[in-house]
Amino acid sequence: MLSTDDDRSNSNIVTARGNVRTARGTFPVGISGNPAGKGHVPNKFSKRFLVSLAASWEQHGDAVFEEVRKLDPAQYLRICASLVPKEVILHTHNSTPAAQLTEQELQAVIVEDITGVERLRTALLPLVERVAELDPILADEMRGLLDG
Repeated sequence: MLSTDDDRSNSNIVTARGNVRTARGTFPVGISGNPAGKGHVPNKFSKRFLVSLAASWEQHGDAVFEEVRKLDPAQYLRICASLVPKEVILHTHNSTPAAQLTEQELQAVIVEDITGVERLRTALLPLVERVAELDPILADEMRGLLDG
């Protein structure tokens, strides 16, 4: 849309070249002219929605989960499977290349990684046991992955 005198009341105008003209200048579409930007800040609706969702889950979550398990086992298993990560990526806080670390530092990184994996495994085992009630074969496969 080309700019006309009537369009100037609009604060953002698309020029003939597809750029956006604002009060701060002309920028390509998708570029705001403020690289710092406002960042991602959940709006009031999002915050209120998540608070309401958490309260609803606290009050009804277990009952709904149990009802889905009984009435629609396939959906229950889909939900359970969606909660199991397809891959696990562990990040350490150490950015020094391994070749520059001492043996003690390398051992500390390994212990930290193993501890993280064990924490994840411990968190997933109760879920696997719940899956076992409906599908023992799937649960055995999941245990195999966790023990692997």
